[in-house]
Amino acid sequence: MTNPAKTLVWLQYFVFGAAVLYFGRDLFVPLSFALLIAFVLYPSCAWMERKGLGRMTAIGINISALVLVALGVVALLTKQFVDFIKEWPALQARLEVSFT
Repeated sequence: MTNPAKTLVWLQYFVFGAAVLYFGRDLFVPLSFALLIAFVLYPSCAWMERKGLGRMTAIGINISALVLVALGVVALLTKQFVDFIKEWPALQARLEVSFT
């Protein structure tokens, strides 16, 4: 192939690849999160299995721990947001004084 033909072929691959990723995002985003969770939880599941727990028990314990951590993070962020909203009038008054 000549050089312009190679360039067009690579451009075609790039456009088709981008289109597949764009239109497949409804599938690829949840799949990537599932893979991330699997990679993160695998070492602790394997450790629990070596200690004698069954596979489903180890998975259940790890998923429960992950949910509890996620709920803790959500609770912390909610508390921080509520505290910020309570302090907003004082911050707004300070900002108005600073800029005038």
